[in-house]
Amino acid sequence: GVPPTDAPGVRGAMRPAPLPSNVPSALRTEADVLGQDFASAWNDHDAKALSSLFAQDAALAAPIHERAVGRADLERTFTRLHEGPMKASRMTTSVDSVRELSSDLVLIDMSHAVTGITPQDGQAAPPGLMRTHSIIVAQREGKELRIREMRVTPRPMGPMQPGVGGSGDAGDQLPEDDSNLEN
Repeated sequence: GVPPTDAPGVRGAMRPAPLPSNVPSALRTEADVLGQDFASAWNDHDAKALSSLFAQDAALAAPIHERAVGRADLERTFTRLHEGPMKASRMTTSVDSVRELSSDLVLIDMSHAVTGITPQDGQAAPPGLMRTHSIIVAQREGKELRIREMRVTPRPMGPMQPGVGGSGDAGDQLPEDDSNLEN
């Protein structure tokens, strides 16, 4: 099924502070463009454009029990999602950090907010946002970064208690709405 969305009036959904980026500003810009291209292709419901952002043998694991390996499988998966529960969805993204792993690999932490999901039974989705976090290994292919591995996890819905599963710090709070996130 569709992962839970934030219920109306629930405040204080937490996210840990991102690791600091350690890349030159030009590489950070490339990661930001990759995030914007992902959101743009998502919002256009263009499965071919979405899958083209991935390396030929890339893999995706998402919280809605989606698994895809290879660009052709990714395109089929995105087609099915965007003809089904994601057909009216809108996404915003934000690159939280970029860490260089090697001369051609980077690790990107990216946040997503998705609205307009239609549950499988055809009923309108409840109000609110589905917030996720992606851990992406991107690889340089020619002059562009392509997603090699993408692991998507849901964000917590409610406030975390200080000291539970962390340092005791309350951490950053997600905005009540995501109007400040760019597509």
